[in-house]
Amino acid sequence: MSVLERLSSKSLSVSWSDPCTGRYADQIWRFGLAQVDSFCALTGRPIRRGDPVFRPRLSSTRLPANHNRMILASAIPDIPV
Repeated sequence: MSVLERLSSKSLSVSWSDPCTGRYADQIWRFGLAQVDSFCALTGRPIRRGDPVFRPRLSSTRLPANHNRMILASAIPDIPV
């Protein structure tokens, strides 16, 4: 997984590849707050409920296989938009 680009203060473009969940070459991730405890997909650091995170964008017609993954917002460097 790698962050390709910071699109805005609330969205990222991510390249995701995992043998279990598939490959997404240019997936949009949105900013939000963690609803459950988890681990950061980028750093492996713990995520606690309420932490600022980025998650894959969901649509009403498609649920990506990695929909439950998160990246800690603090793990994303301040990249100019």
